[in-house]
Formats: sequence, structure tokens, C-alpha cells
Amino acid sequence: METDVERQEREAEEHRIRQQQEELAKRMVDLHQRGRTAQEAILQAMLGEHDVFMTSQHNIVVAKGLLNNIKFPEDPTINNTIGQIKPMIEAAAV
Repeated sequence: METDVERQEREAEEHRIRQQQEELAKRMVDLHQRGRTAQEAILQAMLGEHDVFMTSQHNIVVAKGLLNNIKFPEDPTINNTIGQIKPMIEAAAV
């Protein structure tokens, strides 16, 4: 049989867990909203009078252009990673 002290400790622990769950749920909603806002900002980006990055295809073309034109350090790990990423981007652009 549970004593009053044990019951109070259990209830306090359950309350703490519920508060943590509520806080996590609020943080998840906030992160989801921030992600949606960022996504909409990307889709609505303007460069002068022109919309840029309006579709994933545009993003792929830009990524391909950046990887082909950015000077990377002479690091075998970086060059190997970039070498693996380029074909993936090119395949996605097709």
C-alpha cells in the first residue's frame, strides 16, 4: 500500500513529466512554424524584380552551379564528399 509521502512523490513526478511533455509539444509546434516560415521565405525570395528559388528544380540548378564554381580547400575529404554530392545533384536535376 502506498504511503502519503510516496503518493505525493509519485504525483509530483507525474506532474513534472506532464510539464516536460507540454513544453516539448510547444517547442515542436514552434519549430514546425519556424520551418514553415523559412520555407515560405525561400519560395518568395526576390532578387531585384525577379523571384528566385521558386521550386526545388531551381534549387538544384543553383546548387550545381555553386558546387562547380566555389573554390574548395585542397582537402581530400572535402573533395571526396563534393565528388559524391555532384552526381546526386546532377541526377536530381534530370
